[in-house]
Amino acid sequence: MTQLRPWTRIATTNHDGASDTPPRMARKHLDAVRRGPGRIKAEQNHFADAILDAHESGETIKDICKAAGLGRTKVYELIRQAKERRHEE
Repeated sequence: MTQLRPWTRIATTNHDGASDTPPRMARKHLDAVRRGPGRIKAEQNHFADAILDAHESGETIKDICKAAGLGRTKVYELIRQAKERRHEE
């Protein structure tokens, strides 16, 4: 029986257990996986920068926590990280 991976909807094995995925398609997915960590880090940095910008513009930590859906400790940690990254640049 052919199995389908829910995130790709591409048949991944045939009746013999061999791959049905074209090599070019498999490389495309692997390339996307390889780019993932860099994109995640960039988004995390962008999020931390937005939190720092909100704080520097006068928003309260309480309001930032509420808007971000995070606790105070995490918000302070992100502010610290964003400040450190800005000083390094």
